[in-house]
Amino acid sequence: MFQALELVALSFFSLTVIYTVFNTFSGLFYKKKSPTSKGFSITSFCILIPAFKEDDVILDSVSNTFKQNYNSQQFDVVVIADQLKSETIKKLKKIGAKVIEVSFDKSTKAKSLNFALKQLDETERDAVVILDADNILEPNFLVKLDQEFISGSKVVQGKRVAKNMDTSMAILDSVSEIVNNHLFRKGPAALGLSASLIGSGMAFDLIEIKSALRSNKAVGGFDKVLQLQLIENGHTITYLDDALIFDEKVDNKENFQNQRRRWLASQYLYLFKFFPKSLKFLFNGNFDYFNIGVLHNLFLPRVLNLGILYLLMAISIITNLLVQEPVMFAYSWVTLALVYSLCIVIPLPRKLYSKDLFKAFFSLPSTFLSMALLMFRLKNADKKFIHTKHNKKGIDNSLYEIDNGV
Repeated sequence: MFQALELVALSFFSLTVIYTVFNTFSGLFYKKKSPTSKGFSITSFCILIPAFKEDDVILDSVSNTFKQNYNSQQFDVVVIADQLKSETIKKLKKIGAKVIEVSFDKSTKAKSLNFALKQLDETERDAVVILDADNILEPNFLVKLDQEFISGSKVVQGKRVAKNMDTSMAILDSVSEIVNNHLFRKGPAALGLSASLIGSGMAFDLIEIKSALRSNKAVGGFDKVLQLQLIENGHTITYLDDALIFDEKVDNKENFQNQRRRWLASQYLYLFKFFPKSLKFLFNGNFDYFNIGVLHNLFLPRVLNLGILYLLMAISIITNLLVQEPVMFAYSWVTLALVYSLCIVIPLPRKLYSKDLFKAFFSLPSTFLSMALLMFRLKNADKKFIHTKHNKKGIDNSLYEIDNGV
């Protein structure tokens, strides 16, 4: 009985590691786009920023957004104000932002975006950029998007990176973002598949986003539903690895737990919801939909995978030492744990390695325990809006050099 259960577990984690190895290897062959030409702009953008009680950061974010090296007549910054203070709204309008005020019994990002999209004239703007209230764009973000839309793309995901790395938790969150970009965006993009959307730093053809988002009722994980709808509509999600969006990383355990609880709930909710449809698409030859709908959601979060693999590896080694005959699959667990660890290390830039990173690694056991406990607290997490509070201004990340060229 025990060996049968171990075989089932080994099969699942072997599939996890194989998929991770495949995406890690594929990501190494991702090619950046050709250098963008500068000095002109063709695509007109509307930058939408849903802001729910984000008075602490929204002014700084909007001010930075206006600093794009792009024709100022070719983009608007629109803040969707959900429970912002009146003085904040006045200051936003003063610096040039357009403000759409909303109020809902139960606030969600999808509701705010749909409300704003209904008011956008398709003859005035070509594309929509969606940001979070804490996001800061690199100065040439719109220039790079412009070239991508000129080339025919309808859906583009930029590279979201850490805005702050001031605590061990923020460093671990940054590491997670870096690995996610490699596994779920660079890897698929290198194979001609869709990159996974991440909720912010993404751009869409205006007509397409209006159509795809109209029926989106998601409370959490609206981007997971949106990406499947866009793929179903015949689009491939392009990834731009050099178009940077700086995003605030969680710096304490409480925010981490709230955020991950929301993400985990939406991950498995949509896995089960879209599994039958994903199989149908797979049988009809559309692996792109199946990859996003099932494979991106099937496996456990990396912290859980890593913790469980090393736990099972330790149990196998100890058991192997206590019995006279070798334990079945003992060496398999060792191999899986080491290979999976290598897949996490490969995407990390050399500049990241420091005493702060190794200090952050010492908090992995407590992070693993937090994630494991969250698996038992997912009930109703997808039925209510769980807000993550932001308070960081400016960029504190030495890993990335910001392109300020015009």
